[in-house]
Amino acid sequence: MPPRTKRYVVLWDENNPNVALIGVKDRSNPYTGQQDSGYGAGYPAVPGGNAEGMESPQQTLAREIKEELLDRYELTSLQADVVTNTYRNTTYETYTGTGRENPNPQPDLNDPAYRENITAGAVDVTQLGLPADATQYQILTGLAEHVGSETKPWRLEPAQQQQFQMYTAADNYPLQEFASQVQQRLQAQQQQGNMLAQVAAMGAPGMTGAPNPNVTQNAAAPQQPGNQHQQQNNAGQGL
Repeated sequence: MPPRTKRYVVLWDENNPNVALIGVKDRSNPYTGQQDSGYGAGYPAVPGGNAEGMESPQQTLAREIKEELLDRYELTSLQADVVTNTYRNTTYETYTGTGRENPNPQPDLNDPAYRENITAGAVDVTQLGLPADATQYQILTGLAEHVGSETKPWRLEPAQQQQFQMYTAADNYPLQEFASQVQQRLQAQQQQGNMLAQVAAMGAPGMTGAPNPNVTQNAAAPQQPGNQHQQQNNAGQGL
């Protein structure tokens, strides 16, 4: 088999760097019709796939976002930095970018590329109830539970158990990078909370070093780190 390149993007809302734009894979493979036969079927996924022809990264990812996020979002920016991994004859490139809602989504559900995911939407990763020191496995499990995917081993059929293992696997490079970026946001949220607590304590009655009441105290906002198919969510609706 000749070498190939697969490109993925960890996509964040351009107006809120804590809101991820993701899809949830259908358990039914749109190309074969088989149940639980894909990679991570039934679980969340970042958009991406094979680079076609002479496509640039921007072109590949814009197309994949259109297809896998059901035309609900569009790519607005792509960072130059890329995380590259190689497994056998495949190079995996994972980018970071921003996106926004498409006001007029028109997914072509006759095309199986638009049926890889059962739904797509926005998730505020700081509202998943995860601690600042959450592991990547905990983050992926929490995200799966948030979108309604089963994660309890005793409830999973053997085929589903295999898909869950693929979803959380260390060589699922795009989702591992996604989890790493979520870790950064959780830690930034904790630091912001600590800063706000310190400001509040400085202004408490009887405390020394109270800030000038005429000066607004602003905590730094976290920075952006480097056919069964039906449209279940309206465009832009959170998962």
